[in-house]
Amino acid sequence: ASVARNEGVRYATGEWIAFHDSDDVWRPDKLEKQIAYRDKNKECDLIYTAYLMHFANGEEILVPNASMVGDWEADMFDTLLQNNTIGAPTILMRKSVFNEVGGFDTSWNCLEDWDFVLRVAKNHRIGYVNEPLLDAYQSEGSVSSNVGAYYTCYCRLIAQNKEELIERGLFDVVSMSLLQKAKNNGVMELVQKLLVRSLLQYH
Repeated sequence: ASVARNEGVRYATGEWIAFHDSDDVWRPDKLEKQIAYRDKNKECDLIYTAYLMHFANGEEILVPNASMVGDWEADMFDTLLQNNTIGAPTILMRKSVFNEVGGFDTSWNCLEDWDFVLRVAKNHRIGYVNEPLLDAYQSEGSVSSNVGAYYTCYCRLIAQNKEELIERGLFDVVSMSLLQKAKNNGVMELVQKLLVRSLLQYH
């Protein structure tokens, strides 16, 4: 996905870009509402929307939602250190900012959108349309259903942002949140090892 998005942006000629994944559906007025927001908030370099995640088991979750902490717009770096709230297919952003942060890191096989928006949020203002304008679908065998890749990349994300997490007093909070998710899925021991390995690797 990262390679495809980076290549698409390389060919894009407009000042603003948006992403669309093959298994997701934009609602008809998605871009219209984002552009209206952009025109009123010219200081924003990236504008995203809420989305409805449809899981393979029939469960549906609105993202972002009340279980997540932080602010959903403006300076979002602290929020994004704790929550993966911005899905790539919800994004409308300046192409110049995409190029400035180096695009998507192609070494990630999962959660590459979380890594990407964290890099954007460090120095750029983010806008939010508080309405679900995308339906995202988890299909059997999709990247989002690969539990092993998810936990490996989650540990890497913590390790790569360790200094910022410690600086803000969030390292223990985020690590415990990860381990609680792992415990709920019966893989806590494995994820503990993954986290230690990642912290050593990205030390």
